[in-house]
Order: sequence, then C-alpha cells, then structure tokens
Amino acid sequence: MGQRRMRTVQIALAAALLLAGALLVHPSVKALGPTYVGGETHGVWDLEGSPYVVVEDAIVHDGQQLLIKPGVEVRFNANTILLVHGMITAVGTEGQGILFTSNATMKDPGDWHGITISIFSSENLFEFTKIEYATHGLRITEESSAVVRHSEISNNSLSGVTLGTSFASIKDSLITKNNVGIMADTSELELIRSAISFHPDFGLALSLSSALVESTDIVDNHNGIMAVGSEIFLFNSTIQSVMTSIWLSDVSFVTTIDSFFAIADVVFDGFPSTLTVQWTLKVRVLDTYLAGVPGAAVTVEATLVNEMTLHTGGEGWTETLIVRELVMTNMETVVYNPYFVNATKEVHESDMDVFVNEPKVVTLKFSADFVDPEAYAGLDMAVNEDENVFFDASGSVDDDPDFLTTGEFFWTFYDFDGHHMEAGVTVSHVFQTPGTYSVKLRTEDSFGNWDVDYLEVSVEDITDPTAVLSVPREAKIRETVVLDASASTDNDPDFSDTGNFTWTIGVGDEDFILYGATVEYRFERAGIHTVQLDVSDASGNAAREMSEVKVMGEPDEFPYVPLAVLALFGIAFAGVANTEAGKFWFLKFLILPLYSKLSKKDVLDHFIRGQIYGYLVVHPGDNYTTIKNNLDLTNGTLTYHLDVLEREGFIKSQLRGTRRFYYPKGTKMPDNGTGFPAIKDDIIARVEETPGITIRDLAALIGVSRQLTNYHLRALILEGYVQVERKGMKTRCYPVEKGPAT
Repeated sequence: MGQRRMRTVQIALAAALLLAGALLVHPSVKALGPTYVGGETHGVWDLEGSPYVVVEDAIVHDGQQLLIKPGVEVRFNANTILLVHGMITAVGTEGQGILFTSNATMKDPGDWHGITISIFSSENLFEFTKIEYATHGLRITEESSAVVRHSEISNNSLSGVTLGTSFASIKDSLITKNNVGIMADTSELELIRSAISFHPDFGLALSLSSALVESTDIVDNHNGIMAVGSEIFLFNSTIQSVMTSIWLSDVSFVTTIDSFFAIADVVFDGFPSTLTVQWTLKVRVLDTYLAGVPGAAVTVEATLVNEMTLHTGGEGWTETLIVRELVMTNMETVVYNPYFVNATKEVHESDMDVFVNEPKVVTLKFSADFVDPEAYAGLDMAVNEDENVFFDASGSVDDDPDFLTTGEFFWTFYDFDGHHMEAGVTVSHVFQTPGTYSVKLRTEDSFGNWDVDYLEVSVEDITDPTAVLSVPREAKIRETVVLDASASTDNDPDFSDTGNFTWTIGVGDEDFILYGATVEYRFERAGIHTVQLDVSDASGNAAREMSEVKVMGEPDEFPYVPLAVLALFGIAFAGVANTEAGKFWFLKFLILPLYSKLSKKDVLDHFIRGQIYGYLVVHPGDNYTTIKNNLDLTNGTLTYHLDVLEREGFIKSQLRGTRRFYYPKGTKMPDNGTGFPAIKDDIIARVEETPGITIRDLAALIGVSRQLTNYHLRALILEGYVQVERKGMKTRCYPVEKGPAT
C-alpha cells in the first residue's frame, strides 16, 4: 500500500476516534442518582436517575423493554451482566451519548460481562453509545439481532462484538482496542462506514458466516480478516495489518471491489478458498476540444474476458464496469490484465491498453468534433423601413475556441418580396416594406456540426401615403356626386384594405364627415364647397389633399302632383307596398305617367340615369332596394329612371321571388338558382378553392377591381357565405362551412 493511501487511512481513523469521543460528552446537568438496579429490569432509565449502578445481573425479560435516554451513564459492578431477552433501546444524541462502563475506580478490560442479547430478541438499537471494559462488549446470540450506529465499542477483554447465530448491522461506528474487533459464528454481519483498529488478534474473525463490508477501514490490527468457511464481500474498504491482511480457510470466498490490501499478505490455509480482486472501470470519450461525446460505442475486453459493449451518455461517460484484476486460490493466481478499451463513432476510433489495479477512469479522445454549435442570432428587434440594420452572430458559441473565425455563418432574410441570403459573422440588411419578418441564422463549425436560431424583425412604416382625390369641379344642387380617393397610394401593400380615408366637406359654417375610399355626397346648397381628404395608413402616417366643388343652379323640379291624387294613390299603394315588385309596378304604371314627358335627348345625358347606369356597371345584379338605398333616391325617381333605362335597352331586370335584380346591357344574368350575380358566385367558388386567399389575389383571379371585390365580399360576409381574418398586414378570405347564417 502506498504512503499516500496509508496517510489517508490514518487521518480517517483519527477522525473516527475524535468523533466517537465527541458523541459521548455529557451535559452539565445535575442528576438525582445514583440509582441501583439489578434483577428484573424494564422501563425507562432517564438522566435524572443517572448514574444507574448494576449491582447484580439485570435481566430484561421476553415481552419487556428497557429504554435508556440520552446522557445516561450505566455502571456495572464486577462480573455483572445486562441480559436482554426482550428489547433494549439505547439512543443518545450527538453530545449526549449513553455510556456503559465498569463501576470500578480503576477500570480494566473484563471488569463486567457486557451486554448480551439472546433468545430471538430483535429491534434492539444502540445509537450514540459507548460500551467499554467488559469481556464481550456486545454479544448477540440465539437468532437475535441489533443495530449499532454512531457508537464506540472499546477496551473489552475478549471482543468488541460477538455474534452467534445472529445478525448485526454496524454503521458509522468505531470498534477499537479489544482483543478481537468482531467475532461471528454462523451469523450475518453488515459493516458500513466504520473503523476496526488496534486489536492484538484479528480485526474481523468469521466462521461459517457472511459479511458485507463497505467503506470501512480495518487497519492497525495484528491481523486483518480471518474467514473460515465464510463468504465476505468488501467494497471500497482498506485492510492494513501487521501480519496477514486476509486469512482464508475451509473453503471461504472473499470478493473485493475497489478495496486496498497487500496481496502478498493473503494466506490460504486448509481446504481450497478463493480471493477475487475486482475494480471499477469507467470510460469517458472526448472530442478534439475535450467535450464529452455522447453515443459512442465502447468495448472492453481482455484475454480471459469476453467483449463487453457500452455506449456513452450525454457527457461522454459510460456506465461503471466491474472488472477483475485477479482470482487467487491456494493453487494458482489468474491475472486478467491488460484490458483493451476501444471507442468508435461514425468513422472515428480511439483505443488503449489498460492495467486495472485500482479504481480506474479511462479517457479516450477522438480527433474530431461531435458537438453542435449554439447559434445566436440576437434579440427580436423593431426597425424603420429603408434603414440599414446590422445583425451580429458573435454570441454564437462552440467548443472550438476559434469558432468565430473557423466557422461559417449564413443569414436568411424572409422579406416581403422573397428571401435573401448573406454570409458572415456580422451582416446588414435593408427592409423596404413594413411588416414582421423572420431572420434565420445557420452556424456551422469546421467539422460540419450546425445549429440554427431565429429572430423576428418588426419593420415600422414611417412613409406618409400619397393622397389623390378625384372630385367633379362642378355639380348641380342636390346632385349626388362621387368623391374618389382610390388612386391614393402607400408603401404598405395592403393599403387599399387597411388605409383610412376621411372626407371633410365644408358647407357654410358646417362640416360633413364621410369615410371610405369612394363615397357619394349630395350638395344641398349652391356655392363653392371645400372638399378635404385625409388619408392615413395602418401605422398612422398621414397625408392631406384638398379641392373645391362649384355647386350651381336649381334642382330639376319634380312634376306637380295634386295632393288629392297623391292621397288616392297612397291608399292604393298601401295594399301593394309590402313587396318590392308591388312597389315597382305601382310606381311604374300609376306614378310615372304623372311625370313630365321624357325629352328625346340621349337617355344617358340625364345625370341621375347616368348615375344609375354607372352604378349597375360597377354593381351588376343589385336589387331595387339596394340601388335605392345606395344612391339615396326616392321610389318614384328610381322607378322612373330604371324604366327608361330598361325600355331603351341600357339595362335589363329579372324578378326572383319578391325581388327584382338589375344588370347592365351585355351582362349574363345568373341561371344557377342561387340568386347571386355571377361575380358573387365566382367569389364563393374562388374562396372555397383557395381558403386564405388575399383580397388582392381574389380580385386578380376574378378580373375585377379590388373595390368591386370588396363591395361584394361585404355582402357575402353579411349573408354568411364568407368570413375574413386579419393576419399581419394582410386580410385573408375563408369559406363558411355551414353556409349562410340564419
């Protein structure tokens, strides 16, 4: 054993001795004792009665219990014993231990006969106790059992602990300065995190028994372990003795794992016994930059050992293997070294020969990099349109310390008009169109490992729209005119859908406000009227344009109708006014003959007829009521001019149910039974074919303006055939699966 190992053992043993002494310090509490005990014994021994003096053999009978409280001292007169057939619980605390000792003034080993537990006694517990100066400190026999924790058993003439056909668990304790540390015959022993030291005979002597010894030092004894017909397993323990380390006799088996002792001091006596020496072996696989490599296949083999295959985990470690160094009997010693350890991943390989004679960690290194970099594109950002924006990938990391110079960095900018790519740790890009766009960074190291990261760029619109208004320079009083701002433009591609159009019409001291890209207004006064158009986009950028309209003349007078005739026709109208068709025929045949005779001028020269005809060109298939409401005409005026236009062949109509629908000349009237004009059917069909289509694309497919598409979409939305959703800067159309709302 090396000097460093010996020094470690000595320090550990000294620490154990100091700990055991510290556990037995008594508090400065004045006791009422001594209390003299003997014979039948049970109940509670507490600090007030301490010390308890055993003047004759004390017996805890079967079915009885003796409970000893922290800080109690029990002194035994010469040749007395504490015999437990029932149960004993002696539990001290750290700093208030329980002491079992001789009552002699000058104490010597063997003054009293110790504590004996027998006759199937179980659940006995000694914690933070000290047993000293007896013959056998603690003896457990006749299939009884006990647990000893944080205790010291010392200075006993024969043994510290004696087991006979019994079981004992000893943990975190010190067995020292007895003749034999622990003796066991036909018993089972568990010895964990303890120390057995300074015994003139054996530290541990087993006959026909089994023992688990873990993290325990059996040191500074004359002999270490004697095994006669026994089986011992030692893990992470140390044996260091003056003479023999391990004595094996009568077919014993000792197996060690990560335990240190002198092989030369192992003695075989009598019938063949076996000593198997084993060590733990762990393998770690690293890449060229010393990062753990997961998923590598590791094989371990030796001349006398079949190949074992493991795989590395997340940090490049394998599971722990237990491998043999040697197997020794009184006939021969078989050595298993060296071991061959090999690691492979993909086309890469690393290996070495290993001599295992201690707990071993083997490190294999590949001349390759298997670790992906971590791409970092930066934080999401908000920028202005047409601004040169810089992007920096220097926050990306890799186990290659020169990654920023040896790696590759690819940026992809998903802009309005497609995607663009740039390469470099730092790049710049100009976003010309408002919106929210993704930016992807792909990093790749010199070994081809890669990673991606994304950020979002919100591009703010800072460009004012251009307001373009179209209004007539002159108009007649009470004439309805069209105010058109549809030629206004903006850099927002969805401006026609998202823009705001506000009209302010100055009439004397009053202002009239209208909204929409195209509106209609009827001037009720003659004079010069100011028309102001305010246009703003979705980001609040605004523009203004102004114009004037000269309103002249008097309105066309409606033919005079005597009140009596109106009253008569009102009575008649009441019977048929509940239907659109009734209104039409009533006005056509009863009211229109009262109008002044139509002049022979060109039919469309009349402003209202031209307005009606132009409306139907833009909105083919609208019904009578819709036309009247949108053009703000009276029943008589609308019926009269519709009749003229239809009679002269400019328009045609179709009656479906109680409604009449009008179409300009040359327009095919629907025969599909839906009651919709062809453009509405076309819109429904296109939306069902391409759910999510934008208004711009829908208008392009149908072949009409976006304004007309918007007009019919609004009707279809109200009728429950189409729904729209705003996504980003675009408005998208979707079919309503259940049909129109009812």
